[in-house]
Amino acid sequence: MVERQPLLFPENAGVSGILVDKEIQDAIERNWLISKETFQQSSLEASSYDIRVGTKGVIGGDGVEIDLRKDAMELGPGAYGGIISYEKLWLPDNVCARIGSKRALSYEGVILLTGTTVDPGYEGHLLFGVYNASQRKVLIRFNKKLCNIVFERLGKPPERLAPSDPSLKVGNFPDAFLDRMANMEVLPWMQISERVKQIETITKDILDLKARYDDVLQPIWSRFGDNVFAMVRSSPWSKGKRPNDIAEVVSRHMDAEIALLGRERIPLSISLLQFVFGALCKDGVIAVPLDRYCPLITPELEILYPVKAFKLRFDFST
Repeated sequence: MVERQPLLFPENAGVSGILVDKEIQDAIERNWLISKETFQQSSLEASSYDIRVGTKGVIGGDGVEIDLRKDAMELGPGAYGGIISYEKLWLPDNVCARIGSKRALSYEGVILLTGTTVDPGYEGHLLFGVYNASQRKVLIRFNKKLCNIVFERLGKPPERLAPSDPSLKVGNFPDAFLDRMANMEVLPWMQISERVKQIETITKDILDLKARYDDVLQPIWSRFGDNVFAMVRSSPWSKGKRPNDIAEVVSRHMDAEIALLGRERIPLSISLLQFVFGALCKDGVIAVPLDRYCPLITPELEILYPVKAFKLRFDFST
């Protein structure tokens, strides 16, 4: 069970809103919001506070902690990293924190991977993922401004409080996070660029194939439908029937045969034409006998149709 914390400014209970610099300063003097040991006066803004890079970092694909007080963390193009904040937060039950990015970091091409809200009652340092989206190396140095946070007083404390991570309470990476970073596949920028080119080539090929389908295959399929319609219209069954009624019957039988394939694409096979003829014949739309329409069982039919042979469904011997 999460231990509840006292409220900040209990004399103003029920009042919500963003804390300004004076309120933030007063709260810190009461040992709230940010621990005095990690607070820096110059990071306090009018209604926010600038969070800085702490002492520990880790690079994706490695999983080995870096002491940022000794060495900067170098992120190559397309690389991921992890950072723990220098500041340690200690939020009352009626205060949450909103995280915002710093423009300077964005200008360097670094994307901050984190949530946007720190829940009420949280105690500990903040954990951030970072991604270098630029084409050049980026150095992440100790004490560098990383993001800003806005503290917001709530009208009342929530009923449920999120538990704090034991590792982050003392400024360490959680073991699960280090494991994920160690097993993360990081692609160098040139590989990412090559993958993008491959995707672009595949996309172009698909569009070209679609164009050929539209220009060549669709007219063939249209003639296929016209041939079936013409044959049905010439049969005794169609005598006295309107063209729309004939077209509806042909379309229904064609759709049924296509549905048996279980595929979105329409196969342009003479075998499918013969199956449609068979279905129309079975329903008495086309006169028998039609032995000459019995198709060969092609590999396409063996793979696509859920029947073993044409004659298992249709008998044209009479």
